[in-house]
Amino acid sequence: WNFDGIAAPQLQSRNSSEPAHTVIAANQNLAQPKSATHQTQSSPQIAHIPIPKLTDYAGLGAVFPLAQSPLQDFTSGIRRFGAYRQGGWRLHAGVDLYTAYGTPVYSITDGIILDSYYFAEGTYAHEVDHHKFIIRYCELKYQAEKLNQSVALGDILGEVGDLTHTTQHMLHLEMYKGSATGNLTPTGAKPPFRRRADLVNPTQFMSDLEALIPQP
Repeated sequence: WNFDGIAAPQLQSRNSSEPAHTVIAANQNLAQPKSATHQTQSSPQIAHIPIPKLTDYAGLGAVFPLAQSPLQDFTSGIRRFGAYRQGGWRLHAGVDLYTAYGTPVYSITDGIILDSYYFAEGTYAHEVDHHKFIIRYCELKYQAEKLNQSVALGDILGEVGDLTHTTQHMLHLEMYKGSATGNLTPTGAKPPFRRRADLVNPTQFMSDLEALIPQP
């Protein structure tokens, strides 16, 4: 893929078996307490049963970060890359993949967890260096337990968390070339995105991977 927006080549899907996984991020003690007025009981819940890791179902060396397509199109509306945020003070620096609270989030490909920290509204972010690009997986339940830990394609990085200002749950995903250094949201970052200079649009890449999700 060309991560500056040029369309990816046409690819063909294939299915494969799914072995058991080991959860990479599950430190529940790091979650911040919820507001007493914020209710999550009506949100869809993921059953706590053994969940398989994702295998390389298309033979590409990469998978979509969710096992199923998002609940709404991430290429349009407020979910899309470049949508207005904060009254136009900045533009949306990633894509929002709407899904249920507690949905497993998978590593797109092999990589190393660079950092993990509080992100926003009671949720956390993991930065993963995937060697050819960096993905920031955001709005997760917990911090990663270990940094500089290797993860493989399809490993579970965590679960979708619960934002305090909305009942909508999502994986917010940002993508970077890895050609710059420092914080991904540096102090004084310039508009329009107010992110590190090597931010790229992940839409085409995510769309191509979503199209290859095996259908039931």
